[in-house]
Amino acid sequence: MMFTDHVTMAGKLIPERFSWAVETLDLAPSDRVLGIGCGRGVAATLVLDRLKAGSLTAIDRSDTAIEAARQRNSGHVAA
Repeated sequence: MMFTDHVTMAGKLIPERFSWAVETLDLAPSDRVLGIGCGRGVAATLVLDRLKAGSLTAIDRSDTAIEAARQRNSGHVAA
């Protein structure tokens, strides 16, 4: 399966493979999701856009990646 990077969201390039992966999760708006190895938060953005009453807990071993994910998704991050 070949993926191309062409999906944009909020002016940012999102790899199509991330879009495909999140779509296959078939998330409901109230789901609670655990993301292990969230990296810089690209897929987290796609998950958070689908959750209305649900939540995402994302972890990564890299503090730098966690901070990038936090900044990327600052509109969704709970205080």
